[in-house]
Amino acid sequence: DQIKDLEKKIALKDADLREALFDLDEIKGTPIEYFMLYRKATLARFEMIEPRWDRIMEASWRAAKKNGVAPDVFIGVVEHESFFNPDAIGTRGEQGLAQIYAPAWPQFDTNRGFEIEYNLEFGTMIFASCMKQAKGNIREALRLYNGRGELPEGMIPYPDRVLNGRTMKRAK
Repeated sequence: DQIKDLEKKIALKDADLREALFDLDEIKGTPIEYFMLYRKATLARFEMIEPRWDRIMEASWRAAKKNGVAPDVFIGVVEHESFFNPDAIGTRGEQGLAQIYAPAWPQFDTNRGFEIEYNLEFGTMIFASCMKQAKGNIREALRLYNGRGELPEGMIPYPDRVLNGRTMKRAK
């Protein structure tokens, strides 16, 4: 029985390795250049404070692809929401990288809310739901993801903040 258990575990490890290699091939066929440029632009100010950068980027990419979400847009959401801080807590108690607001998503496991992969997976599922509700309109999906109504005067709309950078207020 122990030998059969070991053989099963080895077979599962081999399957995991084959799947990981397949995933790497899939990533190579995508516009990874975007992430390299993005990384270079952000690296100086970010990598020094977040040693999990590579893990966050890879997990963001995988979760977005798995849930049919544009990875570059979702990474913009993560940047805006948490500035890539997996331990971020929002002003209303939002959790983690994608700043999940648990009262709006009762199925969200708050005990796992700060786990990188779980938070990003859940965030991309929410964003995919927003995309479906917005009939594919990215700007509308971003507005739905943010969940806010009218903005105070001078505030840049959430879709613009995500798509064009982190600035919150218009220049005067």
